[in-house]
Amino acid sequence: MKFTEILKSKLVMCSLIFIVVSLIVVIAGDVIVREGDMDVEENLNVSGNVTTVGTVQAEQLTSTDGLNILGNAQLGNATTDYHGINVAPVSTTGLKLGFSNSVANVNTIGYSADIDDTASLSGTFQGNYIQGYYIDLDTSGTINGNFNSKTIYGLEIDVDTTDVYNSATASGSYNAAYIDANFVGTNTNSSSLSVYGASILARGNLGTTGLTAHYASYFVATGTADINYGLYIGGVSGATNNYAIWDGSGANWILDADNQKIILGEDQDVNITHDGTNLRFEYGAANVSTAWFSGNISATGYQTRTSIYDKSKGNALGYIKDADDYKTAGEIDHSKFYGYVSYPVRDESNCWDVEDKNCWEVDNQTICEEEVPEEIKDYTVTYRKECGTKIEEAVSLNAEIDVLRQAIYELKTELCKKDNSYGWC
Repeated sequence: MKFTEILKSKLVMCSLIFIVVSLIVVIAGDVIVREGDMDVEENLNVSGNVTTVGTVQAEQLTSTDGLNILGNAQLGNATTDYHGINVAPVSTTGLKLGFSNSVANVNTIGYSADIDDTASLSGTFQGNYIQGYYIDLDTSGTINGNFNSKTIYGLEIDVDTTDVYNSATASGSYNAAYIDANFVGTNTNSSSLSVYGASILARGNLGTTGLTAHYASYFVATGTADINYGLYIGGVSGATNNYAIWDGSGANWILDADNQKIILGEDQDVNITHDGTNLRFEYGAANVSTAWFSGNISATGYQTRTSIYDKSKGNALGYIKDADDYKTAGEIDHSKFYGYVSYPVRDESNCWDVEDKNCWEVDNQTICEEEVPEEIKDYTVTYRKECGTKIEEAVSLNAEIDVLRQAIYELKTELCKKDNSYGWC
């Protein structure tokens, strides 16, 4: 029988078609597409490698050896499947990525998700949850035996660098996580609108057996440097009311060490600390009040530094005068008191803005420094408020007690001169 007659046989033709389709659908070797696209409406099962410089579009793509796509890969049906890629791990790793880059002036990105949501909500009780990355990690099991431990990370980021800096003008910034929540929309009417750089919740019933605790955040800053910050708040501004820290928990604040200081002031010259025995208020400048209270102070007692009257100032009785003698033009004249003191204080009625730092963006990160590098052309200037000083006048309570004690002694002396029959003469 001739070959053409064989082809005319319907049974043989169906067999050939089945063989050809089978070769297309199940391929034991490699698939290489050097030009154009490859479209598979059903399944493509390859036991070898899939290599293409074009586009692969398949309802289901299975490769037991390797998948190497130099072009584009669409996995999943965009009209029926909201998940672009589903990974069923055959080991303990679901999806793994590894590559290296040695080219300068490029952005090296391990995973990139560019998601645009343009849904409008105009009905009632509608809501959208848009998630760039969603991690649902569930664990279960019983921990028995001795010295066992289970550590779970919903997301673990490990950034290591062996960079070497050899330029005085070079700078670097390494961030294990960088979060930028930026609302660039329009708010003409809303009941509530908030932007959170990070929202952290630590919860669950741990019980009280053993040492248990929840940490919403845990920070450690260590290693040699000029300065280490456990928490640094770079700026809070732009709102009607701005708060660097707002604690609505009602819980206690604890500084868990003696001599651990709360340092205040632009020059960091005031500190509050506990030395293990006393609460201490310390100020770096001499002859300046450490604390100023606009209201009354209540205490079970007052212990002042020991002092005595300065007899070189003359008789103490000379400072004991009628109330009107302590006034000038109807106003109290502090300088007429023995305990007169004066010191400079900040004058809030005489303030002005001065340039503070210059800020610019590098790789979506804000850098603020006093000096701007020559290559930076686009930057903004931030300002801080400075105020002049004024002289505050007051009276030292210690000194006033000293002069009264000395004045009483002088009266006692004069009385004893006239009549020494008193028992205290």
